[in-house]
Amino acid sequence: MSLDGIYGPKTARAVTQFQRAFGLTVDGIVGKQTQQALAHPPYRGILRRGSKGNLVKVVQQKLGGIAVDGVFGAKTESKVREFQKAHGLKVDGIVGRNTWARLI
Repeated sequence: MSLDGIYGPKTARAVTQFQRAFGLTVDGIVGKQTQQALAHPPYRGILRRGSKGNLVKVVQQKLGGIAVDGVFGAKTESKVREFQKAHGLKVDGIVGRNTWARLI
């Protein structure tokens, strides 16, 4: 997503995905609760091969080019590794605090 300073449909979709993934009220509004979560994301452990659920879907959507099925398999791990390498992160295929910070 390119930065254009406009709260359009893509930004609204990203906000609701973030809210859903982190268990916040899903309203598409960056209110106090969402602002706090953005400043100090409520990470719920790490994601790696074998992980499943909505957080995996968020990762898959952010990475793009893979099925968004909520299952952290070999293709998701490969995309995570590519993302980590491209962003100067430790390349381990695991979505931890630093990888989350760059994805979000």
